[in-house]
Amino acid sequence: MQPAEEVATKVENTITAARSLESPFVSIKAIIKLKNGGLLVELDSGEHATWIKRAENQTKFVAALENAAKIKERSYQILTLFLPISSLIHDLEWLRAVEMENDIDDESIESIRWVKPVERRSPTQCVAHAIINLRTPQAANSLMKNGLYICKNKLLPRKEKREPV
Repeated sequence: MQPAEEVATKVENTITAARSLESPFVSIKAIIKLKNGGLLVELDSGEHATWIKRAENQTKFVAALENAAKIKERSYQILTLFLPISSLIHDLEWLRAVEMENDIDDESIESIRWVKPVERRSPTQCVAHAIINLRTPQAANSLMKNGLYICKNKLLPRKEKREPV
């Protein structure tokens, strides 16, 4: 297992290789090795994180790494209680309609999943708890502050305090 400093140097060299003349100088603030073998890289500023997330920079960065790598977007989870089970949570058109009804940016909702498996529901159950994965903290904050409107129902989502397994 490589020490964190060695890994940081390798990642910094990879970022340097992916840079062009007009690119900003990006430096690493911290690197955390995950149990699954992945790396969590914290850059020195939000601007630099935005720069590296651009498609052309992402492609160069991933190509410069020797092993298979990908950049994952962070998601923000909120817990929604009493979501009607008739909700079409896997339908992209339905998700876009929910975004429009709640006045949040297009494609802000990454996904929705039920907390409890569908097969464990009671036959007479009408509502269930769900976890909504959002792409931006602004969308998550807006829904927690203003409520979540679905089919003329107002739900009061809250921050998901524990990360589900």
